[in-house]
Order: sequence, then structure tokens, then C-alpha cells
Amino acid sequence: MPVLRELSQIARAQLATTDRNHIPGAETPIADDFEAWLSYLLDDVPWLDAGAKYRSLGAFHDLVEAIHVVLEAAEATVATRAMPGWLEQLVRHWENENAQVITFNYDTLVEMAWLESHPQWNYPLPLYPVPLTLPLNQRVERVKPEGVGLRLLKLHGSLSWWYSGEGSPPGDVVYAAHVPQWSRFQDEYGYDRQHLSDKFPLIVAPTAIKSSYYTNGVIRALWRKAAEAVHQADRLVLMGFSMPPSDLTFGALLATELREGTEIVPVNLTEEVAGHLTARLGSRFAVARDFLKEDAIEAWVTEHARGG
Repeated sequence: MPVLRELSQIARAQLATTDRNHIPGAETPIADDFEAWLSYLLDDVPWLDAGAKYRSLGAFHDLVEAIHVVLEAAEATVATRAMPGWLEQLVRHWENENAQVITFNYDTLVEMAWLESHPQWNYPLPLYPVPLTLPLNQRVERVKPEGVGLRLLKLHGSLSWWYSGEGSPPGDVVYAAHVPQWSRFQDEYGYDRQHLSDKFPLIVAPTAIKSSYYTNGVIRALWRKAAEAVHQADRLVLMGFSMPPSDLTFGALLATELREGTEIVPVNLTEEVAGHLTARLGSRFAVARDFLKEDAIEAWVTEHARGG
């Protein structure tokens, strides 16, 4: 799956295959910083006239849809391969431990892995602690009781979630499209999308200011539940999350909701994240450094998810 610094080039390449390939700022240095570029397109920058602002906003939506297209393609490529053993073990561990997992990833790889061992479910709705709506004419499934099994808090939305678009009212319905089991991905992916043809993907774009997305009731509810989970935690494991200085909102959540003395375990490729955490949170929390290496996630799973 591509990381943020790769998305700009991939999304531009995807748009180049369409008739919407003129994005303001694409040929300037701002496009080299994807977050800054998207923020420029979305924000009400003061030096542009009304026409230029609307063109930028339209281009922003085109770019977000391009992100959705390229990430879906990457997800499909991943799903053609066997599920990694460590991922299957990790998801089983989360399920057994009734874990609350906060994620900023848009992809549905965790859901696909969970469905692989729960074939009785056609949709991964039991994973989400907020009410989502199924597409037209689909059966509504009963969700698991609170505190039972894995809870997946997708704070930046999902490739499988759809709504009326940026600027829609807080109570706008969020639809959950079908997510197949990993082993059945090629046969079942996207079969109910025809019922969502008038909707837009609910993925919170990587802009500096995301407040326009946070008006949505589902996204706000997820952030509230994330704050509750962080506040209740004795131990916070950060898998693959580098705690970038630009992520002001989640940094503020950790700084205000983590209880003093909570152990923080970064699981990442480099030690850079430990420095980010110390700089953001100070010395009130113990930051472990046991899993800052090349195979960090697999190493953590081997040590902590043996019974998964």
C-alpha cells in the first residue's frame, strides 16, 4: 500500500488518464508536499477570486476520488496474494483481547482478515462501534455487544464508506459497502456499488485542516470513542504510526486524554517516532523502544500475540 509521500505522484498519474487532469498548482513546488497541496485546493485562500476558488474546490474533489481509485487498486493487488500470517494472527489477537483499535488507514485489509475467520458475516459491521447503513435492499445485520471482540475506529473514514460528500449535513447517512473475505476478494468485491452511484467516498483527505469533515456525525462519534479508549488505556501501542508533528488533532487528543504514567509502545521502522512522542508529550509517559526496527510489527506479533 502506498504511503502519503507516494500518493501525490500516483494520484496525478491516475488523473492523467481522465479528462480531469488539470489540477491548480500541479506544476508548482507545492505539489511536492501532498498535504500542503490538498490544503491549498480546499482552503479559502485569500488571493484567489471566486472562480479560481471553485475550480480549486472541484479539483480537490477530483484528487480525492483519484486517491480512492489508486488505493482500491493497491488493495486489490494485495488481496491477490495470500494473507500474511502475522496479520491473521494479529487480528485474531485483537478479537480475543476485545481490543479497541484506532486507525487512520482507509483500506479494508483488517476487515478482510477478520471476515476470513468470521464467514457468517457478509459485512464487517460488527467491527464498527457506530451505526452505518447498508446499501439499498441489503439485510441489516445484528452487531456484537459492546466490549465483545475487536472494535475498529476508522477516524479518517474507509474505502468502503460512502456519503453525500464534503459539506453535507452532520446527520448525513454513511453507507457501508460490501467487503469480502480475503480469499474471496476477486469474486465478491464491489458487487453492491450500483446502489451507491450517487454517493462519494468517505475518506478524510490528508489536509492540514480537516474540520469540514469532522462535522459528520459518524466521524465525530468515532473520535469521541477514540478519546474514551485512549483515556481508559494503561498501555497504548502505536503500530506504524510515526506521530508526525503536522498531525495536530490526534496529537492534542493524546496530550489531553492520556493519563499520566500510561505506557506508550511505538512499533515502527525507525526510532524517529520516539522523538516525536517525547517532543509532543514530554516526560509524563514512558515511551518503550523495544520495537523500533525493520520487522517491528511482525516482532511485536510474535511476542505478544502468540495465543492469537
